[in-house]
Amino acid sequence: TTYCSVGIVYIYSLVPNNGVYGQDLSENLQLFSGLDAVLNYFRNSSNPLAQKILHTFESDCIYMTPPPIPDTTDARRKAFIVIEGNHRPSRDALGMKLTKMLEGRYLNNPAPCLIRYLQELLPNSVLRRAYYVLSLYASDFNTRVQLSTGRSVVLNGCWLDQLTFSLLKTYGQTPLPSVSSQMFSWPTDLLQPDLIFFLSMPDNTQNRASLGWRRPQTWQNRSGCCGDGTVPANE
Repeated sequence: TTYCSVGIVYIYSLVPNNGVYGQDLSENLQLFSGLDAVLNYFRNSSNPLAQKILHTFESDCIYMTPPPIPDTTDARRKAFIVIEGNHRPSRDALGMKLTKMLEGRYLNNPAPCLIRYLQELLPNSVLRRAYYVLSLYASDFNTRVQLSTGRSVVLNGCWLDQLTFSLLKTYGQTPLPSVSSQMFSWPTDLLQPDLIFFLSMPDNTQNRASLGWRRPQTWQNRSGCCGDGTVPANE
């Protein structure tokens, strides 16, 4: 029997963006403030791998002008949902199940057009951080394409994934800034999801084994447990 009693779903309410991040804030967090900032990093880098990634992004990932998408008030507009959390296999299982229910398109990060470079990137390097942020914009483009064709989109991991990693690296066990801080603002050039699910799974490895963490299908038998009490992410 498979249970999902540990599968607590939280909905993250986005803080309205009051402007672009300050340069110092971005540097302290090792988090790029938007597409222009991350592109400038790649264009100014002398690293051959960085140049390969940039070329692939500009030629393969963004292969046309991003199409317009219906406004959120338009009945034709389908949902854009992001799955975040601390256990990727469970995120994957829930995301694929939800995509099937919505008859939509499931997308992953890093984006398929850039995945070939992942194993070449050094852990904890600035290039690796830049790569992950650039991949968000490749996924953003793919999301817009799918929404423009009338499909729902479920994306595994987005901005909060990168923000959380940067916060942990920067603050560790020290207190975090207030939730009203500008650093929690969603980038203005990145499409906001209509809904965000956050899966919080226990860190204890013994609990993982006893609760069926070895099977990504943990969420499939009880997918209905996530359908109540949710609210749009931008409320």
